[in-house]
Amino acid sequence: MLKAVWFQIHWFLGITAGLVLAVVGVTGGMLSFEHEILSLLNPGVMHVAPQPGGPLPPAELLEKVRANAPGRTLTALTVSADPATSARVVLAPPPGGAGGPRGETRYVNPYDGALLGALEGQDFFRTVMQVHRWLASGDVGKQIVGASTICLIILSLSGLYLRWPRRWRDWRNWLPLDFSKRGRALFWDLHSVIGTWVLPFYLLASLTGLYWSYDWYRGALFDLTGTPRPQQMGQGGPGQQRPPGQGAQGQGAPGQGAQGQSGQGQGAQGQAATGNPGAPAQGGGPRGQGGGAGGPQRPALDIAKLWGVFLTQSGGYSTATLRLPQGNAQTLTISYQTPDPAHERANNTLVLDANGVVREHRRYDDLPFGQKLMASIFVLHAGSYFGLPGLILMMVASLLMPLFTVTGWLLYLDRRRKKRLARQAARGVAPLPAGDAPLLIAFASQSGTAERLAWQSASALQASGLPVTVAPLASLGPDAFGAARRALFVVSTFGEGEPPDQARAFARRMAQAGDGLATLDYGVLALGDRTYDQFCGFGRALDDWLRAKGAKPLFERIEMDKEDAAALQQWQARLGEIAGAPVAAPLATPPAPTFAPWRLVLRHHLNPGSVGLPTFHLAFICEAPCDWQAGDVLEVKPCNAPDIVAARLAAAGLSPDAIVQHSGAAHRVGDVLGRSARPATVDGTPQAMGDAVVRLPTGE
Repeated sequence: MLKAVWFQIHWFLGITAGLVLAVVGVTGGMLSFEHEILSLLNPGVMHVAPQPGGPLPPAELLEKVRANAPGRTLTALTVSADPATSARVVLAPPPGGAGGPRGETRYVNPYDGALLGALEGQDFFRTVMQVHRWLASGDVGKQIVGASTICLIILSLSGLYLRWPRRWRDWRNWLPLDFSKRGRALFWDLHSVIGTWVLPFYLLASLTGLYWSYDWYRGALFDLTGTPRPQQMGQGGPGQQRPPGQGAQGQGAPGQGAQGQSGQGQGAQGQAATGNPGAPAQGGGPRGQGGGAGGPQRPALDIAKLWGVFLTQSGGYSTATLRLPQGNAQTLTISYQTPDPAHERANNTLVLDANGVVREHRRYDDLPFGQKLMASIFVLHAGSYFGLPGLILMMVASLLMPLFTVTGWLLYLDRRRKKRLARQAARGVAPLPAGDAPLLIAFASQSGTAERLAWQSASALQASGLPVTVAPLASLGPDAFGAARRALFVVSTFGEGEPPDQARAFARRMAQAGDGLATLDYGVLALGDRTYDQFCGFGRALDDWLRAKGAKPLFERIEMDKEDAAALQQWQARLGEIAGAPVAAPLATPPAPTFAPWRLVLRHHLNPGSVGLPTFHLAFICEAPCDWQAGDVLEVKPCNAPDIVAARLAAAGLSPDAIVQHSGAAHRVGDVLGRSARPATVDGTPQAMGDAVVRLPTGE
């Protein structure tokens, strides 16, 4: 019962939040390598040619920039130890000017202070980021993305619960993906197996993405990790302001890239006190200006002197951001990363007064573990916390999000169609007259096929004059069969030999039941898929249990691969034997496609030696009239040539006319081999050959 409830929750959230999650996942994956893409698009902006003598010291570079940007106030400068990397400055916005309240970020040449051009592609990534964070729809979109992120957590955990196999310790029940399957079986594998692969990434992205969605969640994380709450919470995480090309993503959901574009004026790399999220900004912009109007003007800080103190205290850096004091402020805050930082957000912060005295020095490596996690929220969210492999895996997982939306909808629509057919079949069964001793038809269905066949069987028997009652197997206890004289079971198998979800409780009761079925005559129609190793596993287990408890089979168990017409005809014949006359109405199956013979005349390997999968050019000749139109779908039903089949059987010393049991019916072994993949050498009887083959898959 619990599993059925979670199944309903899972599919409902999947078809409602799935589209939003697909959009957020794809946009997050697109942002993963934003910085690298912008670097390729802007080689003369984000990077410069190294020159003899090295870049200018910060004090000289600031003077050059001020000369090149007259009338503009500089609030921050970022420099890099890499001589080929451009510097960045933040210019405070002029009154009524452009750039937004946080100012304008510009790249500058570190050798002469010249302002470089705007970034190509920046507007595109800014739009992608806005779609990713709030669907480009403001607060409404933010709430939708946040709610969808919670749905992703529920979908991930409920999907794991719904898929949990009995033999869960065997990795082969979890991870292998079989592309030879077709139709619903393939959709299910794509949905569940790949879902298992990416589940850790979705949980990590969701649990960290909620940081930007809800204040209560963010506060709980601060309290849980023992991290001081910041006085002013920025969008970039605890004390983190994002630079151009360095992560503006963050609203909700999977795979938000590690290198996002924040737009103008959001600071420079390492421009925040990541080590102490609670520390207030030190003159980081117009809002950090010190000194009131009319107060005594203090001398400007000696940047050259303080930079020398920084070099001594830091012991080296890869990037460093000077947050320049405004007004009468007399402290300089330098946020920097060591030459070998743990990740791109592992920032350290040094606060110096005008005399070069260290007021505070906060190092990322010295933080408690919980505060390190809070300082790493964004890189955990993006996957780059685990280096380049983590970033790539998170990107791939994010880009795969539409796969689950599409396969989830296909499975839902297929199940809905089969349930509708089952309801239609149920309406064809009249109420049972009082006093009749009915024949019981019990079904266990995962997608609705077994339920439909059970009702169709009941309708056919009732039309022949037999009283019939139909019930789901889950509603029956093993003792209920003792009161029945005859019973038919139509049961499907889920996954690797598992009972359908709603029959799992019955399967547990079945193992604990005592004897007492000696008065029961029964028949079993087992539904399955031969692409699974445990073909008709639950139907076989039910048949074995009934025999062990003393029940007598009316006929041998019939096993049906998908909706095999031959097995269905055999089942209908057995229903006629029970009714005492052939049943009037044939059991309905989905319309079978009309096949025409086509002959393969060309098979050319197009990419020999390629590291990818082989690609072939195939040419066919249709040996019957064909009327093709644009939009038609080709379904291929391959078979082996008769001469190949005859040679294979002759080599095994077998006659093609030998009769074998296959898919619950009798067939010529030659016909079976013609429709099946040729097995390895099988020594023995024709039946051994029939048991060893696997039906050739169809393809579209």
